[in-house]
Amino acid sequence: MKNFIVLLMLAASLFADIELVSSLDKAKELAKKENKIIMMEITQPGCPACEYMEFVVFEDPLIEKEISEHFISVEYDKQKVPDGFRVFGTPTIYFLNSDGTKFTSPQIGAANVKKFMKKLKSVQKAWKN
Repeated sequence: MKNFIVLLMLAASLFADIELVSSLDKAKELAKKENKIIMMEITQPGCPACEYMEFVVFEDPLIEKEISEHFISVEYDKQKVPDGFRVFGTPTIYFLNSDGTKFTSPQIGAANVKKFMKKLKSVQKAWKN
């Protein structure tokens, strides 16, 4: 029975991956259509904090579910950031309206699962107000 539960959880995690869109323009289009928040992550190769977010925080099933249900995700390399955005360190995660405007402070640096879930919930609350 225990093995069955582990297999079930593994199968669920395979289908819950966070889907990244290819550009901010595409993210705006989908955010408007699906009434979601844009989560724009700015990273750089070899960044330990970026890797922690990708392989630990974003792999958490509750975080994956929260992002999939409420956010459109797009990722940019530090060297190719869209105009109007600054990199304060990596990762820098901006939360945007469907028109691409910032409406809350960015997440700068890595956060553990509990803190990042708190950030996602506060972003959603700010977005609804």
